[in-house]
Amino acid sequence: MAGYASKIGKPLWLLAELTYRCPLQCPYCSNPLDIARYKNELGTEDWFRVLRQARAMGATQLGLSGGEPLVRQDLEDIIAEARRLGYYSNLITSGVGMDDDRVRAFKQAGQRHGYPMVLNIVLHRHNIDQIRDILDMTADLNADYVELASTQYYGWSRINVDQLLPTREQLQNAEAVAREYQEKMKGKMKVIYVVPDYYENRPKACMNGWGAIFLTIAPDGSALPCHAAAQLPGIEFPSVRDHDIEWIWNESPAFNAFRGFGWMKEPCRSCPEKEKDFGGCRCQAYMMTGDPRNADPVCDKSPYHRALQDDVARIGRLAADKTYEEKPLVFRNMKNSRKLMEEKEAGEALVSEE
Repeated sequence: MAGYASKIGKPLWLLAELTYRCPLQCPYCSNPLDIARYKNELGTEDWFRVLRQARAMGATQLGLSGGEPLVRQDLEDIIAEARRLGYYSNLITSGVGMDDDRVRAFKQAGQRHGYPMVLNIVLHRHNIDQIRDILDMTADLNADYVELASTQYYGWSRINVDQLLPTREQLQNAEAVAREYQEKMKGKMKVIYVVPDYYENRPKACMNGWGAIFLTIAPDGSALPCHAAAQLPGIEFPSVRDHDIEWIWNESPAFNAFRGFGWMKEPCRSCPEKEKDFGGCRCQAYMMTGDPRNADPVCDKSPYHRALQDDVARIGRLAADKTYEEKPLVFRNMKNSRKLMEEKEAGEALVSEE
């Protein structure tokens, strides 16, 4: 797409997914189901090169994520390089593996010791009714910011949606408690409450638009416009092992696939809100409709919105049915990842034979 680059913004937000290794097995994790495939992680010098190239392109915000980034033994070195380059860095961690010595090492590498405490609490059907206890806990910890982040259904949480999606009544009760604490803790602790997409009538402006400001680098070097994009069919996402960030961002077919509005189908193409929400989330559209070009089913203008509402109602009925035997959660771990990959390959082979 030569000549298109002049219309493209800058990758201001870089998410470095350093590894998909993690000591936890959260069934609501948004990592891809095939985490067992990501064995060849970028090395330290590779990440240094990515940081330099992205910074030269205008990146200022850096998220160091995973999996659990603390399992990387070179994390302090990566933090130091990011600091040297002038990034504003966030360490996105469960805290498992963090101790005072490592925090001190991060400080020496460029992070502040005495950093603001930002707690992200993932809410789902099995813990949302404990929201008052959760908020009391965060207040006791003297947190500066608390995000009550309802599970968004990508990756592992998507295959566990029947077991994790809260009921509408649970959400209403939780929102009332969140508002109470927003007033109660005003000036002391900022409380943010995020509703699951499935209960909205308008889609979010996902990543502020495809390839607009957000750049994700997966552990194996794959460059993605968002952390869930690798699942989309028919798109070959480039690797930082083979291309520099400037080519990936400006010229690669993958990053230009859903830029602008020319790719849109109706009703998005003629919708006056398309410049506000960019048609919603491409990954969500694919997961629910099989075509990433379709209107995000969260939007009540989408022809697929009714099917989403019906599915949410179905899940709500199951949650309220005391006689229903709920399926066990599928926990995020390498063993389950390999099993899911094998099942997918077997299913694809069966379709091919037919």
